[in-house]
Amino acid sequence: MRRPRPQPASDADRVVYFHGCSTNTYEPHIGKLAVAVLEHIGLHVELPPQTCCGLPAQSNGDFAAARRYARTNVESLVEYARRGIPIVGPSASCITALKGDYHHVLGLDLPTLQALNRAAAAASFLPATARSAALAALDQGLSGTAPAATTTRSPGTGTAARWR
Repeated sequence: MRRPRPQPASDADRVVYFHGCSTNTYEPHIGKLAVAVLEHIGLHVELPPQTCCGLPAQSNGDFAAARRYARTNVESLVEYARRGIPIVGPSASCITALKGDYHHVLGLDLPTLQALNRAAAAASFLPATARSAALAALDQGLSGTAPAATTTRSPGTGTAARWR
């Protein structure tokens, strides 16, 4: 039986989920699990309209298409970011595109881009959340015992995240 979605008391109880093409197209079960974990720890998950982050087009030299994707995503996500609502996703490369490529690689200089700098890959967002007790309970519920801390790496960032 599916648990009811948490209702947000404030923006502090919200998170925006940026699914990325790979998750949405090829591995939707990963997206469903990510949303389930975010909801389990008490966050109301927002799923605003979104397109590809633009990285595949950018990587293949189609900068015009990448800029179109970027502008669409910025328009859809910026109000959440301005309100301080975290934007998270399972794909570190998509999140990196949101945070840096739109400006540094695609040359977009929209005033709204600064607000997207708080976007985070799930691997770094989840351990940093103040809801770590709920994550530990989820760990225990999934495995039967609470595991020792595990270190994961966010691809392309060189940063390690410790999972309790």
